Amino acid sequence: QTIRSLTGLECGQILPGRDKGMKVYFPEKGENIWALAKKYHKRPSVIAEENGLPEGEPDSEHSLESVQFVLL
Repeated sequence: QTIRSLTGLECGQILPGRDKGMKVYFPEKGENIWALAKKYHKRPSVIAEENGLPEGEPDSEHSLESVQFVLL
């Protein structure tokens, strides 16, 4: 099991490999990657890849309940 943590960032700091700001999103019960993609206008495959998560299908029951945060 991989445990991810986000530490040591300061306001305005850009993460390596990102040329724009980022959002740290804390998923609510029942949310999935497809819902986040729609809400933030990003491709589900990009969100999944950047966060090491399976993409799933639009009507998938695969939720983000076990995920503490998602980087957008």
